[in-house]
Amino acid sequence: MEMSRKEVFNKGTEDYICRIEGFAELLMSKESFEMTEKEEMKNTLYELTELLSDLKQGKYHQPPTKFLITDEQLKKVKLPEQAIGVNTFSKCINEVIDLHISKKLTGIELNQKLKKRGVLSEKILDEKRKRTVTNDRSSEYGFVSEQRQRDGSSYEMVLINEKGKLFLLSELNQIMNG
Repeated sequence: MEMSRKEVFNKGTEDYICRIEGFAELLMSKESFEMTEKEEMKNTLYELTELLSDLKQGKYHQPPTKFLITDEQLKKVKLPEQAIGVNTFSKCINEVIDLHISKKLTGIELNQKLKKRGVLSEKILDEKRKRTVTNDRSSEYGFVSEQRQRDGSSYEMVLINEKGKLFLLSELNQIMNG
């Protein structure tokens, strides 16, 4: 049976941690380490043992730097039936991905990637504020805009319709990592 990349990483990490823990415990038990000038080294080894124990239990990991969603995870995504914004889409994706392997999807980053591809555009409101907007190509990809009101001000909300949801689900890894 073939192991996944995550299983291989976890198995190798676990074996490595066990070897380091054993070595650290051996050094800490030596009489020469008791109340000597090497107390600092003993404390460092103790902290290392604690850190490795946390790592082994899955309490500590280096945050992933790339977005990754598997085909199995894509099948588990539950999106609302109505048109949604990028933040809602991102939340639905983040519910199914493994955050030990993939970084979280954010609406801001998804918008940036879609702007680079020409699916969406950016409108400059003033020197400090910008807003993501649809363009002539957006509807081809399933992105539409709707006027909304907030705090007495009107703004354009970019929404993802069914066509857009299918586009994003089929191209998400390429969009985020391209």
